[in-house]
Amino acid sequence: MSTGPAADTLNNLAVPRNRLRTWHKEAADELRSGWPRWTSFACIWLWSCLVGKTYLTSGALSQLSGIFAVPTVMTLLANVAMLTVIVFLSDSLATIVGSRGAMTLAGILLAGGSLGIAVTAYTSSVTAFITGSCLGGAAIGFLKIAWGEMFSRMSLQRGLMDMGLSLVTSTLVFLALFAAPLAAQVGALIICALPCSWLTWEGARRLGENPTPPPPPGAARTISFSWTLLILPALVGLTFGLMGSVLASRPMTTAGMVGPAVAEFAAGVLLLVASLLLSRRFGASQIYALGLVGTAAGAALASVSTVPTWLAASVNELGFAIFYFFMVVYWGDLARRMNRPVVRTYAFGYLVFQASQIPGHFMGEALTPSTEQTLSPLVFLSIVLALFVTVLLVFNDPRSALHQWLAAGEPTENGDEIPNACAELASQYALTPREHEVLGLLARGRTAAYVGHSLGISQGTAKTHIRSIYHKMDIHTQQDLMDLIEAMATGQ
Repeated sequence: MSTGPAADTLNNLAVPRNRLRTWHKEAADELRSGWPRWTSFACIWLWSCLVGKTYLTSGALSQLSGIFAVPTVMTLLANVAMLTVIVFLSDSLATIVGSRGAMTLAGILLAGGSLGIAVTAYTSSVTAFITGSCLGGAAIGFLKIAWGEMFSRMSLQRGLMDMGLSLVTSTLVFLALFAAPLAAQVGALIICALPCSWLTWEGARRLGENPTPPPPPGAARTISFSWTLLILPALVGLTFGLMGSVLASRPMTTAGMVGPAVAEFAAGVLLLVASLLLSRRFGASQIYALGLVGTAAGAALASVSTVPTWLAASVNELGFAIFYFFMVVYWGDLARRMNRPVVRTYAFGYLVFQASQIPGHFMGEALTPSTEQTLSPLVFLSIVLALFVTVLLVFNDPRSALHQWLAAGEPTENGDEIPNACAELASQYALTPREHEVLGLLARGRTAAYVGHSLGISQGTAKTHIRSIYHKMDIHTQQDLMDLIEAMATGQ
């Protein structure tokens, strides 16, 4: 048997046969019964790809200048505007996916956007170009939050399966349509837009019929909101916007879109593989890092003049797709463990993610007149360096909210060890039977009010028990307690 670091890595990622059988069964079930969920996302991703190709072959772009000549900018601006509105209305919007009015409006906007883009394809009308982009971007603003709500109620594994199936399906259809006549592409653009809202609604409804929906990953841990949680989405968005603007100014035929489309297909495959490999050694942190590395590597390649444009764009798209789709799946877990409304959390997170692309586009536009100068590579490499420094500082700092969030969500292979850890701690610190009950609830992130209601005691009595537990265990916060229990449960 081979030994050494390489062999150890392979052994760590080896998939036990029973896990492979379980994954295969769940993937097949998701493919059959969960088809509205992943199909809805596949529709909007295919829609976005077809919009990009339609714009590149349209004469409307040549009539615009600056960042507005980048195909995605109009859609992006409308998306940011709609997310801003949702943030301001989030106090009164308990749900998007559960609101027939919101989902109907999203469907109407997306259908109108498709019609505007269809007109652009044949007339090169700037008015139709702007109208279609804005309507489609506003619709996607609603749909982003709806998908976020839906995936927040699923396990990480199931969510990754859905995202993988969405990417694989949409990119295969796009590649099949790539060389098709314009009429076929425009027809597909309209067809995939029409059922998108209904599919999202139906997917959420079917998920709600599950009597015992799987809890979100890491539900036993709570964290406090920190601005560091938004650093990485902001940096990835900034880099992607810069890349999109700079690469749009370089010579690249429509055939150059094949590379990014293949990269998106590869991202879908990688997400499916990630759902299979989920374990203590491979989880949220590794998937997040994989997306960051791809995004940064694409920017680094773009700074080298001898690297083909399509290759740099493909690598960047690979990382961005992994990061973006993983964020859709995992951001709901963040909302739950911060005890924040899902709609507000998703709207705010995606607003930062999308809005950060806008200054990136302006930076890229500022660089395009001087791409032969040494400033362009330096700016690219500075952003790459900032990404990796952030990874080193934030990922590896156990005190950071991001580190705690990702580490807390790692799946376990041995079932729920929290009760055993609580029993051992209760014995070690001579807790009373009532304190043992309170400890079990605190270990799962419950509040004093919840403890009191659950055990049939007053909130004041619950707080007295909590203070006694902290005193006996010589700790000061619930987070300290949960860290101690996690360390005992995982054998660290």
